[in-house]
Amino acid sequence: MKHKKLSIALVSAFIAALGLTACSDVTAKDNSILTLTGYNGETLDVDATALFNEYKTSANGISKFYEAILEVLIRNYFDTSTDADVKAKLVSLKAEAEDKVKAKEQEARSNANTNGTKYDEEWEKILDNNKVEDRKELVELFLYQLEKKEIEDKHLDNNLPSLTSEYIGFKKEGGNWAKYSTENHKAMSPYHIRHILVKTSGDASNYVTSEITADEAQHLNTVYEALASATNTFGNAASQWSDDTSSSIYGDAGIMDVSTSFVNEFKLGIFAFDGIYAKNVTGDQTFDRKEFFGLDKEYDTDSGSALNVDSQLEQIGLGEVSFEVFKRLGEVYKTEKTPGKVTVNEGVAKYFPRNIYWNNFLNIHNVFVITDEKLDDTGNHDYPALVTPAAGKTGFRLIPGLGLGTKKVLTDEFGRVIVGVRSEYGIHFMVIQRSVFELDGTINGYNATTNGYSYNNVTIDEYYTTKTPRDQDYPKNGTVAKTTYVNYLNADTSTYIERANTVKNNIKGFDPMYDYRIFEEFVKNEQIKINDETVREEIDRYIEQKRSYNTWSDEQDVQKTWQSYLDLLNAQYEERDDDYGTDLEGSKRLVKITCAINFDDYDPDLALWKKGGACYYEK
Repeated sequence: MKHKKLSIALVSAFIAALGLTACSDVTAKDNSILTLTGYNGETLDVDATALFNEYKTSANGISKFYEAILEVLIRNYFDTSTDADVKAKLVSLKAEAEDKVKAKEQEARSNANTNGTKYDEEWEKILDNNKVEDRKELVELFLYQLEKKEIEDKHLDNNLPSLTSEYIGFKKEGGNWAKYSTENHKAMSPYHIRHILVKTSGDASNYVTSEITADEAQHLNTVYEALASATNTFGNAASQWSDDTSSSIYGDAGIMDVSTSFVNEFKLGIFAFDGIYAKNVTGDQTFDRKEFFGLDKEYDTDSGSALNVDSQLEQIGLGEVSFEVFKRLGEVYKTEKTPGKVTVNEGVAKYFPRNIYWNNFLNIHNVFVITDEKLDDTGNHDYPALVTPAAGKTGFRLIPGLGLGTKKVLTDEFGRVIVGVRSEYGIHFMVIQRSVFELDGTINGYNATTNGYSYNNVTIDEYYTTKTPRDQDYPKNGTVAKTTYVNYLNADTSTYIERANTVKNNIKGFDPMYDYRIFEEFVKNEQIKINDETVREEIDRYIEQKRSYNTWSDEQDVQKTWQSYLDLLNAQYEERDDDYGTDLEGSKRLVKITCAINFDDYDPDLALWKKGGACYYEK
């Protein structure tokens, strides 16, 4: 049988969940394996000693045992409750489960029409996929899933402050923030990110002669001009010019944490920027940021030596790209021949000016900031200039914490640094809307006199509220709703609910052992008593081993991810033959910037273009 029939109510459900026979009778209390206490106080004793003996000490068997106990506890909670609200909720959940089954029946009819098959065949596939035998069992399966979610939400509501602290990684102690540390799992360190994507077609694994189209080069300049101008906010620029689907919501990329499956350049680039390069810019400086992102993990180099990730990142450094790179792309984006229509170096694309600027400055996968430095004729940064190169561009601000001296960097309208990075998709322009280290407030202004930030009073735990502005306990200043992740976008109620649910699901999902918290609550409330000492000990051991494995696996995943990213960064510099990208003129493989600057004056008889010259093309 695909799934054992439910009989003898909860007891048989428990046995069925173990994948065992449901034919055993309930025996006397003295021989029972466990005792269930219902909401109404009545007890039920379960014995299946003969059946469980061969399973209760095996890893697979004890996991099924534990899952079955949890299922029967949750079902028992709803089925035996005398509370009017719980009873009403059960009626509602049963109706919802029935609707889900009807939707599956409609799916089977639709699939039969599409595939030219019979309804019974398609319905059987659906039952098989859900590992049930018939419609009744499918209703029961969906009902349990809904009941489980309801219990999870109830547990979240009852323990929200502590769970939020665990998720974020900080908690308040005596009015001060402290790192929330636990051996059971890592904090998720959430960030609220906005971004603009300019898609590029160039090969992301070609670090020297990658090519972009004329439209892509022009697009890069257009986005830069939009961000640097006083007439655009970051959100408006994103809505008009981003190639990402988030353009419809002003570049809002949502919540990114250590478990988010963004590309490494994007996610790890943000962690590197905020954890290493910008650690003195915003937020509380008393915390060791590298412990939050795995920056303290070891990175194995090709030479066999091991460096910490943060040491390797500091050695690589924060990239700096002159604003003139984008301006020049806007000037030469269509240039493929000289003004006299002369073909340069047989029309080989790597000599097109746009590709020269692209490969020298933007075809690099580590994070960069856009500075107000000029470029000299060799392509090196030249600062300071006699005339402010970014005059009239209000997006440039001095950010002392970056350690760039008197250089200004491109920021959004509130002074948040715009971070750039190259990935397989193109160039990302990213803004940290809320850093995990901005504990007592979000940046809401920049002071040009002090070159510092002002903050609002939305604490980090308030920012990631699970409530909507209509809820009574939503964070407020008096009667005015605070700006949080939920209402960051001025939207309708359904959007607020959706964003609140995103936060809720993130908090529920950060601990892979969240189910065990619910189980512990049932045990604490004496709704379950495991009488069999071996079973009790094996369940505790199973939970402990699973938590230990999860912790070990998380650490391995973090280390492997950083290793992969740093391997990529080092491979690109080895391929470019640069000294970590700072000595562009010393590169033996990149086409020199001077070739772009002198492209219009191409003359094969000049030394620059002849054999031995910087721009010589050898077939």
